[in-house]
Amino acid sequence: MPEERQQGGGLLVEGDKGVVDGEEEVVLDMVTSSVSGQPQQPEQSDHPFQCMDCGKSFKWSSRLTHHQRSHNNERPYRCNLCPKAFKGSSALLYHQRSHSGEKPYKCLECGKAFKRSSLLQVHQSVHTGVRTFLCPYCPLTFKWSSHYQYHLRQHTGECPYPCDTCPKAFKNSSSLRRHKNVHLGLKPYTCSVCNKSFTQSTNLRQHMRIHTGERPYICCECGRSFTHSSNLYHLRQHTGERPYVCKECGKSFKNTSCLKDFKCPYCSKE
Repeated sequence: MPEERQQGGGLLVEGDKGVVDGEEEVVLDMVTSSVSGQPQQPEQSDHPFQCMDCGKSFKWSSRLTHHQRSHNNERPYRCNLCPKAFKGSSALLYHQRSHSGEKPYKCLECGKAFKRSSLLQVHQSVHTGVRTFLCPYCPLTFKWSSHYQYHLRQHTGECPYPCDTCPKAFKNSSSLRRHKNVHLGLKPYTCSVCNKSFTQSTNLRQHMRIHTGERPYICCECGRSFTHSSNLYHLRQHTGERPYVCKECGKSFKNTSCLKDFKCPYCSKE
């Protein structure tokens, strides 16, 4: 069992994983939010193992080795029951529980069981209400540091995972991995109705709604429904929320694409 540590009022599990974008493995960084919502950075001397690609530092060499697979896309741990492969052995172990149905982590409050201790940890916040990570740009809060850091990139525009074939860069390693399928010409996900193929499983799921007519995302203000969750930024038509702000001039926008297209007179976007 991974060692558990109590930090900043939230329970983090050292060496445990979260999940972003399906089965993508994300190491839960040992980061807590301060009063201002900014993540606390560790002292460099405590983290002597530095990535030569992005400069991020780690306390253990094993963490650095695992992190470097985000840059080189190495996934040496392969499932013997399906084509999926993973960067770490623990992620493979968790994935195999999807096949076996094993759920060894049980909530003492309600009895619900999970295949990962990190999923149990997040579930427990349903009972406690604890959401440790506070976004300094908008009212959103997060249970996992990995989700918090990914969300921050929605505001800052940081894309630390560049493609080595084209100028594009991405906010997380799983998006980069899926993008590389475009260059390789891989479309492994095929529609069973019309045989159209896709580079990503999420695109296939969204496409299937054309055939099924499913529109699962409903605006709570007007009742309008959508096939994609991203369409719910429509809600900002009602609330007036403009969470994406130019750091130079302070002008705000309803979505990231408008911020990207904005020609700020005070910064290098001109």
